[in-house]
Amino acid sequence: MFGLALQTLKFRMGGFLASFIALFFGALILTACGGLMETGIRTPVSSPEGEETAGRLISLSAVFGGIAVMVAVFVVGSTLAVLVHQRLREMALLRAIGCLPGQIRRMIVGEALVVSAGALALALPPGHYAGRWMLGQIAGSGVIAPGTAYRAGWIPMAAAAGTSLLSAVAAAFIASRRAALTRPADALAESLLPGRWLSAPRLVFALLCLGGGTALAVVTATVMPADVAASTAGPSAMLWAGGVALIAPGLTRVLTAVLRGPLRAAGLAGRLAMDNARARRVQVAGAVTPVMLATGLATALIYLQTSQGSGGDGVGAWVNYMLAGTIIGYAVISLVNTLIVAAAERRREFALQRLVGAGTGQIMGMMAVESLLVALIGVILGTGVALATLTPFTLALDGSYLPHGPVWIYLAVIGFVGTLTMAATLLPTRYALRARPADAVRVF
Repeated sequence: MFGLALQTLKFRMGGFLASFIALFFGALILTACGGLMETGIRTPVSSPEGEETAGRLISLSAVFGGIAVMVAVFVVGSTLAVLVHQRLREMALLRAIGCLPGQIRRMIVGEALVVSAGALALALPPGHYAGRWMLGQIAGSGVIAPGTAYRAGWIPMAAAAGTSLLSAVAAAFIASRRAALTRPADALAESLLPGRWLSAPRLVFALLCLGGGTALAVVTATVMPADVAASTAGPSAMLWAGGVALIAPGLTRVLTAVLRGPLRAAGLAGRLAMDNARARRVQVAGAVTPVMLATGLATALIYLQTSQGSGGDGVGAWVNYMLAGTIIGYAVISLVNTLIVAAAERRREFALQRLVGAGTGQIMGMMAVESLLVALIGVILGTGVALATLTPFTLALDGSYLPHGPVWIYLAVIGFVGTLTMAATLLPTRYALRARPADAVRVF
């Protein structure tokens, strides 16, 4: 099956590009954080200044590296899940000719290992220098003692390599579960139009995430002192986002019904878009999730810092801003990959529409409305995640219900995410429409 995995990578290099980029940045960040942690461990603590520097470096690198791994696993898992779904028909045929579920899983894990090995080879050397650069920036901002020497060796690279490989295997194993266990006939039917999305493990994890987020919100609002409330508010953002992502198809169905009337007013393009969204709610939810992540987590983490004010803790500020940048970057990778793969998957649909008389402008209009729907639902869910994170924090801070900071931050986040969603939908669609309809139908 490893040989088959290599052949798959050869013919689907574009589809695996997003996973490669996500693993590359994940390994680079882990190497840099490992370098900071080793620097903190090896910094002399004979003086109060040295002890404070060591503690701050260790805590910063541990928090940032840990959450970066979680986000990387989520993004790689989601991109692999999109690819696995696109290949359900192929895998069903493999099952039909005698391949066992374990062989399908080994093929998908083998693909992930090859991609991660290439990403690691390119990421580890610059990751070492990224850690040195981050140390200089942290020292320059006054978070640690100026002149702290960078003391990273080979251990951070080995740890980053091992963690990245384990992350890739875990993401691939999760993504392969459904394809490996679904009966061939069911997989063939689902490859055309999947309907079932809720499983017992998914529901359990969603309840755990939402329950954990609720518990942290209550603790933040009622127990934590104002100066340390961010320590529980930050992790609650990840739990809220994870829970919402797991039940995104159900939430997407509800919000699609709410937005159906206004968007159908856009004419034929609006009616086609809403009919497609209702039939393809699982795929729409897959595109909504990275929009929600980028909107919710970036807004929550940035406003956590602005609400604390300029006198807030320097280490907390660095963690919040770096996490916001990392999450936005990962969400961009996931969003662009999801929408590009979705557009490529629908080339036959576009060709059939053109053969029955639809014009290029009508199809582009339909996809514009669909991308608007994805952006609106993602922003609504992301705003809910941000409010669920920030309201308990600001209640603990000064009793208010809204975060403190300029409104342009929120507007910039949703403007960037909305523009990216439109671009990542319309550009691949326009490229797919360049092919002659008869040729596109014949390919499939």
